[in-house]
Amino acid sequence: EQTLAETEYASTKNKLLKITEQLFIAENNLKQIMNADGNFIPASDSLSIHQIPFSTNSDKRFSSSVILNYYENLYNMQHAKHNIERSKFFPEISAGYFNQQIDQVEGFSGWTVGISVPLWFLPQNANTQIAKIEREKALNTYEYQKFNLEKDIENLIIKLDQIQNDLIYYHENALKKAKLLETTAKVQFEKEEIEYMEFLQSIKAAQEIKLEYLQTLYNYNETAIELEFYAK
Repeated sequence: EQTLAETEYASTKNKLLKITEQLFIAENNLKQIMNADGNFIPASDSLSIHQIPFSTNSDKRFSSSVILNYYENLYNMQHAKHNIERSKFFPEISAGYFNQQIDQVEGFSGWTVGISVPLWFLPQNANTQIAKIEREKALNTYEYQKFNLEKDIENLIIKLDQIQNDLIYYHENALKKAKLLETTAKVQFEKEEIEYMEFLQSIKAAQEIKLEYLQTLYNYNETAIELEFYAK
C-alpha cells in the first residue's frame, strides 16, 4: 500500500509540474500577443461560465457579416474594375480651353474638342474578359465564405448546447456525488471501516470527476468566446 501510494503521489506531482509549466508558457504567449509584461495568471477562484448575449432566436444573435464584409468589398472592387474595362469600348470625348501668347501678343484663346475611338478591339476585349473572370471569382469566394461561415456558426451553437448539457449534468449530479464520495471516504477511513487503498481510490475518483468538470467548463468557455466573435 505504501509503495502504491508513493507511486501515485509521484505521478500526481509530475502532472502538477507539467501543468504549472504549461501555465507559464500560456502566460508568455499572451504577453507576446499583447506586447506587454506583467502578471496575467488569473486567480484560482475566478473560473466561471463565460456569458454571451442571451436570446432564444439564434438567427438574430449571430452574424457572419464581420468577416463577410471583407469578401464583399473584394467583390465590389472587382465589379468596379470590370465596369471600367467595359467602358473603354466606348468613344472617349475630351474638351479643353486654351489661352496663349504668340510673339508677345496676347489674346489668343479658344476651345478644343476631340473624340478618341478604339481602333483595335481584341486587346481591350481580353482585358475585359480578365476583369470579368476576376469579378466572378470574387463573387464565388464571397458565396463560398458566406456558406462556410453560416455552417461554422451553426456548429458552434450546437456544440455550445451540448457542452451546456454536460455542465448541467455535473452541477446537478456528478459534482454532488464527488463531494459525497470524498466525505464518505474520509469518515469511513477515520472509523477504520475501509483500508487506505480504498480511501485513496475513492478520493482519486472524486478528484477525476472534478477535473473532468473543469475541462468541460474550459471547453464551454472556449466555444462561447469563439461564438461571441459572431455576436451582433
